[in-house]
Amino acid sequence: MMLWHKAWLESRPRFLLGAAVIGAACAVAALFHDPIRAALATRTAPLDTDVAYIYRVVYQGFVRTAFMMLAFILGLGGLLREHDLGTSAFTLALPVTRLRLVAVRAAIGLLELAALAVLPAIVIAALSPVSHIHYPASQTLRFAVLWLAAGSTLFGASFLCSSLMGGEYTAFVVAWIAFFGHTITTQYIRIRHPELSAYLFTVQEVMSGFRMAYFDAAARALVGPFPLTIVAAVSAVSTLMISTAVACTNRWDF
Repeated sequence: MMLWHKAWLESRPRFLLGAAVIGAACAVAALFHDPIRAALATRTAPLDTDVAYIYRVVYQGFVRTAFMMLAFILGLGGLLREHDLGTSAFTLALPVTRLRLVAVRAAIGLLELAALAVLPAIVIAALSPVSHIHYPASQTLRFAVLWLAAGSTLFGASFLCSSLMGGEYTAFVVAWIAFFGHTITTQYIRIRHPELSAYLFTVQEVMSGFRMAYFDAAARALVGPFPLTIVAAVSAVSTLMISTAVACTNRWDF
């Protein structure tokens, strides 16, 4: 339990800040929906339903972007960072293996990510009686699973970079560049080989459903069977990156 408590204390400020940002953004979107809807309607398609509005603001808009950045931030830290700060000797002196040290840190990060993924559903539902915004719980919960699965790949990328390089912001910058490169490469292949478009997707598209077969663009809602194959695929990528981070940490000579 001490190890879990230590990992929680190290990541708690980042998690609480992230929860505050996402919670506040969802609350503002729900409570001030009339002026926000009017402003967005002048630049996008009319948001004449609650489903279309919440999707545009939360699941395709600012809140989704904030969640993606927080997924990167939650993956930062690790023994290399502690080595730079001069605290790694204390951590390595604990009567636990490096495998357990890294595994617990990863588990805490993924649990925090899960909490952030489901937070929009909680805030929107809690404020519904006051805001008179009604959004199907089935949609929010399905989006939460998609956010957790896709967000875990961003977390995994940052987690892996943190096990390979120290520095305050190095891992974050490298992970973000890798994500940007993935997005650009996907778009490039789509343009050059349109026949492959059905098999290509980006992390943000998995999260929002945009361009995906399980999303109805007209209704702006998730439809049909839940995409378990895609969820399993992105989760496998995350697992691979976290496992690689564990292997790299075991090989470092501190």
